[in-house]
Amino acid sequence: MQPETLGQQLKKRRMDLGLVQREAAMELGVCVETIRDWEHGRKEPRKRYGPAIRAFLGSSPLPSGDSLPDRLRFIRWALG
Repeated sequence: MQPETLGQQLKKRRMDLGLVQREAAMELGVCVETIRDWEHGRKEPRKRYGPAIRAFLGSSPLPSGDSLPDRLRFIRWALG
């Protein structure tokens, strides 16, 4: 299954690295509840976490939309 949401991408990367949520939270500088919320789609990460998430994933996460405004919003988010 190919991850479609940012939360799914984070969870897949975390599991690929063999990390538990607590360890991923420490790497990203957030609390465990925040990682849980992101992975389950209950919350979206704030812009300030964009650079840390990019570093954790090893690349930019997949954009959430195909329209130009969606892509621009995604680029601004990813750059923090």
